[in-house]
Amino acid sequence: LFLPVPVLFLAAFALGLGLLISTIAVYFADVVEMYQVVLMAWFYVSPVIYPETILPEAYRIWIARLNPMYHLIGLFRAPIYEGRLPDLTEILLSAAIGFGMLLVGWFIFSNKADEFAYRI
Repeated sequence: LFLPVPVLFLAAFALGLGLLISTIAVYFADVVEMYQVVLMAWFYVSPVIYPETILPEAYRIWIARLNPMYHLIGLFRAPIYEGRLPDLTEILLSAAIGFGMLLVGWFIFSNKADEFAYRI
């Protein structure tokens, strides 16, 4: 029953990132092709298909902790794999990441939207 919460946070993050990437793509056409490559690398760097415990401790903070998807994926892992509800700090951090990206993407997109017709 908890899974709609991380889905909402992930959807907000994805929408914000999509708005940001689409704004940048209007000005730089090659961003779309580069984004596909970066997205694939980001998938393998994020602990989606492997547990974060297999990462060396020295690299764990750089690969996992600073990756915003790590925290969003953790909200899915807690009830499914660990059988527990995430604590309040995990929920609030993931909400801040998701809705923070949504606010940044929406702000930049709405400020630059008037110029899109001239650029395309």
